[in-house]
Amino acid sequence: MPSPDPDAPGSQPPAAPSATAEASRRDRARLAVMLFSAAAALYGLDRLTKYLAEHHLQGRNRTLIPGVLQLQFTTNPGGAFGLFGGATWLFLTATVAVSAVILFAAFNLPNRTLAVALGLVLGGAMGNLTDRFVNGPGLSGQVVDFLAFARNPDATPVWPVFNMADSAIVVGAGLILLASVRRTVHR
Repeated sequence: MPSPDPDAPGSQPPAAPSATAEASRRDRARLAVMLFSAAAALYGLDRLTKYLAEHHLQGRNRTLIPGVLQLQFTTNPGGAFGLFGGATWLFLTATVAVSAVILFAAFNLPNRTLAVALGLVLGGAMGNLTDRFVNGPGLSGQVVDFLAFARNPDATPVWPVFNMADSAIVVGAGLILLASVRRTVHR
C-alpha cells in the first residue's frame, strides 16, 4: 500500500508540539524535581536527627527552648504524635496509599507550594516507614521520637513526643490546605 502524499490536497503534516505545551511540560518536570528534592532533604534530615537522638539522648533529656521544647528520646508504635498505638497496619496502609497518590500526582502539579507540601508529606512518610522497617521485625517496628513540648527536661510532655517526619507531615498537610484555599479564592 503506497504511503499518503503529504503534499496531496487535504492532508496535513503531523502537528509539532507547541511552545506552550513544551513550556508546560518543563514546568511540570521542575515541580516534580522540587517535590522529590523536598522529600529527599526532609528524609535525610529526619534520618540524621533520629540517629543523633538514638545515640545521644537515651536517658539524657535536654532543653531546647526553656519552658517550651525539650529533647526526650522515646519510641512509639503508633502514628504521628503517638496516636493509635495499636494500629500499626493502619499506618502502613495509609503510608503506602498516600505515597502512591503523591507519586502519581508528582508530574501534574499546579504550583510550587503544592510541590513542596507533597514533598514534605512524602519525606515524612518515608522517614517513619524506614523506622518501622529498621526498628522491629517486618514493618512492625517503633518510630523514634525526640521532640517534646514540656515545661522542663524531666516533665511529662504536654503533647505526645514527636519527630521531624511527624512535623513535616503536619506542615505539608497545612500547606496543602493553604494551596487549596488560595486556589479556590483565585477562581
